Amino acid sequence: SKQGLFALEQLLQQDLAQVGVMSVDWDKWLRQFYSLPPFYEDVAPNTTVNTTVRETNLDFKTELEALPANQRRDLLVERVRTQVAKTLGLSSPDQIELGQRLIDLGLDSLMAVQLRNHLQSSVGCSLRSTLLFDYPTIEAMVDYLSQEVFADLDSPSLATQNNSTGNDSFLSTLVPIQPEGSKPPLFLVSGILGNVFDFQQLAGHLGSEQPLYGLRTLGLEEDFQPYTRMADIAAHHIKAIQALQPNGPYLLGGHSFGGKVAFEMAQQLRNQGQEVSLLAIMDIQVEVPAPEKDAAQWDNTKCITNLASIYESILGQNLNISPKILQSLHADQQLSYLLEQLQKAGQMLSQTELKRILAVYKANTEASTSYLPQKIDLTPINFFRASEVGALGDYLPNQAMTLEDPTWGWGQLSTQPVKLHVVPGNHFMMMMEPQVMVLAKRLQAYLI
Repeated sequence: SKQGLFALEQLLQQDLAQVGVMSVDWDKWLRQFYSLPPFYEDVAPNTTVNTTVRETNLDFKTELEALPANQRRDLLVERVRTQVAKTLGLSSPDQIELGQRLIDLGLDSLMAVQLRNHLQSSVGCSLRSTLLFDYPTIEAMVDYLSQEVFADLDSPSLATQNNSTGNDSFLSTLVPIQPEGSKPPLFLVSGILGNVFDFQQLAGHLGSEQPLYGLRTLGLEEDFQPYTRMADIAAHHIKAIQALQPNGPYLLGGHSFGGKVAFEMAQQLRNQGQEVSLLAIMDIQVEVPAPEKDAAQWDNTKCITNLASIYESILGQNLNISPKILQSLHADQQLSYLLEQLQKAGQMLSQTELKRILAVYKANTEASTSYLPQKIDLTPINFFRASEVGALGDYLPNQAMTLEDPTWGWGQLSTQPVKLHVVPGNHFMMMMEPQVMVLAKRLQAYLI
């Protein structure tokens, strides 16, 4: 967003720039949102948007009910295709083939959130945050949505009989970011907030022959509670990957908190007699960082303040969150205030989603601070460290600590020398364009 604002400022200073003022149909514009973002609260009341959403959903359900069962799927295909085209900014929905991977069309993580919001407001059902990975084409998306949209209609499901991956994905944390390719799959564990979208750009640079699966934290969807012990998290992830690849050698990695999870997974796999040919730990130290050493005593205010700090580092924006502000609010109001600030910063989360993210953050912090890793043998560690420090303040080693121990403690946990790779960017930017290209190139040397 900062880059966009900078580019806009530069354009406005050029003679070629033309500034236009035009009217906006706010009612039409706001229909795309499942709920009213705070940024637009002065334009239309929230009740107006909610009413519009309900009316849209009812109209669509009524339209479906009026059709014969064998024609309902065609209408759903048309609706999904239209929403995908709107998100991509395409003039004609017919440009998108039903079997075409949407990520290949340029959908990024922000667009994925927008698409999910469009579909939720359009078809009237709740959708997973990993919808784009679980159902990467319009055809697969419709197969899944048909089960949800037609659930309360007196007709059989119109989903195709051979689509089993959708239901299976609900039972696992395994997310197929790039499932195609002839090489052994690479499994990467998400950071402390459990989001696997960080690996999307990396997957694109590893090539079409390299399958990549993300492992995200339980608890981001309803009916699942996050684990609070590292051993349990790792064991769950191992069951997930072994459903896809029963035996090694395994290619494992993880960014930030996920690096510790990947290390514990490698330990447990070695105890099973399995081989781990790659253990890639990305920008995380072994020792519990100073701000987290008293995590067991954190109250709700402290948790939300720290969560806000992480988002500020990711977004590069000040969210105006402080303990003083939060302490003046009740517990439920604190989360609502953080949500409001995040929405103003462009993060279109719902209250329920943010509540789950907070629960995941608390659980993963507890798991990380109580974890006592043991030395590993026969499995070489590749440690990928960002060249820039300071993105997370005291949560990561500073320059002096890095000079003292370049491996951030991992050298003491391996019977083999740790292979250190310093890649451009900071803790977050190393996973983004263009820095992620260097990370991908370094990883490719070990993905044979």
